[in-house]
Amino acid sequence: MLRRSRLPLLALSLALAAQTTERLLGQVVPPPAIETQGVPTIPRELERALASYRTVPGYGFGGWLGGRRELLIRAGAVPAGQVFSVVTPGAPPHQLTNIAGRVLGLQARPGRNQFALLYDEGGNEAVQIALVDTSSGRVSRLSDGRSRNGSPRWSPDGRLLAFASDARDAKDFDLYLIDPDGEAGAAPRLLARLQGLATVEDWSPDGSRIAVLEVDVTQGIRVLSVDVATGESRVLLPGPNWRGMHSPADPRFTPDGEAMILSLYDGGEFRRLARLDLDSRAVSILTAEAAADVESFALSDDGAMIAVTVHDDGYSSLRILDAETGRELGRPAIPEGQITDLTFRPGSTEVAFNLETPVEPSQVYSLIIPSGVLVRWTRGVPPGSGFEPPRPPDRFRFESFDGRSIPAFVYRPDPERFPGPRPVLIDLHGGPQAQARPSFLGPEAYLVTELGLALVVPNVRGSSGYGLSYLRLDDRDRREDAVRDVGALLDWVAEQPDLDADRVAVRGGSYGGYLVLAALSRFGDRIAAGIDIAGISDFGTFMSDQPALRLDLLRLEFGDERDPGTRLLFEEISPLRRADRIVSPLLVVQGRNDPRVPEAEARQIVDAVRGNGVPVWYVLARNEGHGFSRVENLEYLRAVEARFLIEHLRRQRSAPSRANSAGQE
Repeated sequence: MLRRSRLPLLALSLALAAQTTERLLGQVVPPPAIETQGVPTIPRELERALASYRTVPGYGFGGWLGGRRELLIRAGAVPAGQVFSVVTPGAPPHQLTNIAGRVLGLQARPGRNQFALLYDEGGNEAVQIALVDTSSGRVSRLSDGRSRNGSPRWSPDGRLLAFASDARDAKDFDLYLIDPDGEAGAAPRLLARLQGLATVEDWSPDGSRIAVLEVDVTQGIRVLSVDVATGESRVLLPGPNWRGMHSPADPRFTPDGEAMILSLYDGGEFRRLARLDLDSRAVSILTAEAAADVESFALSDDGAMIAVTVHDDGYSSLRILDAETGRELGRPAIPEGQITDLTFRPGSTEVAFNLETPVEPSQVYSLIIPSGVLVRWTRGVPPGSGFEPPRPPDRFRFESFDGRSIPAFVYRPDPERFPGPRPVLIDLHGGPQAQARPSFLGPEAYLVTELGLALVVPNVRGSSGYGLSYLRLDDRDRREDAVRDVGALLDWVAEQPDLDADRVAVRGGSYGGYLVLAALSRFGDRIAAGIDIAGISDFGTFMSDQPALRLDLLRLEFGDERDPGTRLLFEEISPLRRADRIVSPLLVVQGRNDPRVPEAEARQIVDAVRGNGVPVWYVLARNEGHGFSRVENLEYLRAVEARFLIEHLRRQRSAPSRANSAGQE
């Protein structure tokens, strides 16, 4: 059996409190790029206890190499992991890259043993594109090394690579082409000037046109067809029968080049699959109305079928459709989990995808259609390891201040090993237009299985996956309603006999970090501690530090800071303006290179809360951006988080007030 720590929360907290000078000699040393303030020593025994939860690898599909039945996968410390190949299902992965920065994506080159690689350095999100040759191991940068680049797509014959870049203008992404086999040192060619945030989506089968999505705040999301010979753009959507349709995504040419398959909203609550006729620009809906979003899809090479995933209360449901009519052909039996990166193998009906379940990290599978044979390509748990998976979460809903039902998940510890009411960690996702899903906890499972914490993961209003109206419930002047959802969740915790409402911590990253700080300022007498990872502390300073491209998009979500009424709202809801009310211990985590939430947001809340005489732990990584990705930094952070929770959830708190769950003063 795998050796596991058997120190429950109270026992380990007493061990930490009783440390002697000799035992401190066994403390964890922070990585070289980590700076800390107020963080106590981390004992080696805690690091060792966490180590056994880092042994189960996860993998992500990267492409079919050379068009044959061989996979490219990403493995290791995602998102900083490297690229590997897998020759046959179950074969040991063979490492292909050793990039110092973060590996962010890849695109296999048709007919060749090469792929385009997306990467950045130090989390700065100045994403570059390189060509990797799997035969020679050579890595050649294709972009300029300075601009931001993305969405590389190969032409059908594999000769040209199209990608989007802001090399011309930091506010707009344009369409570029490059021939990697052309003249040495030749720069990418600007094919078409675009507006806003543009992404390259697909090539037409004959290689004459490129499908592009253009996101512009003045015109919304448009689907363009760009002529490769002339660079001229034709607007395909919005089209003549648009009428309430919006937000098209993932346009893919059909094999005859006469239509596109894409997803969009058609005036209802949920994203649907549609077919766009390129001549008339008319849109026809392929999926019947249902209370669920289309998440992703893949079109087979012959154009006969579509593999599509549909959101099912946090999980993914895989369906096979007739591409012409949308008629459902089958629902393959797939283990319950999240399915991503659907991709058909060229010239076949075999579709690859990632599958992550609550009991196993992301693994790569393929499904052979129509036989329904499910093929597993990677193995996350080594045979004979004795790994014991965590308990799957329970789905539940709680009622918020306005009577709305809020979806959530709870991971509970083993009640036989941990009897009695358990301390609680509420984990708040970022976005805000994202969602928490029943995921494999990885190292975080230590908190549940070894410390006996209950992990509660809500999808407060503004989360995706639960309808367009729900997504918009926190927009602009309704921002604080999401914070009130957190208050209602505290009410729910207090009603559960197996949970201890006197020992509750909250944690969140990015927008989730804002929710943590806002909840601490509203419900501090009910929260024992908070962990803020790259969170917004003041919307005014946050908006003033944004580049032009991001600023336009953020105004749609949070409001226009140039408007006096919006500025007043920002002052009312920003945690920094209520920092004097934060009386619970706080852990703040930040990357110095963060291009989304600047370091200043962390420093100003650290200084303000510390001025209250409250314990504040601050962890700053000089080589990270928006969130940590380097293995050594992640391992240290997990140990700090565990120590912080042990320290501040080990004692019963005095009876708190229950009156402020709606955020009332």
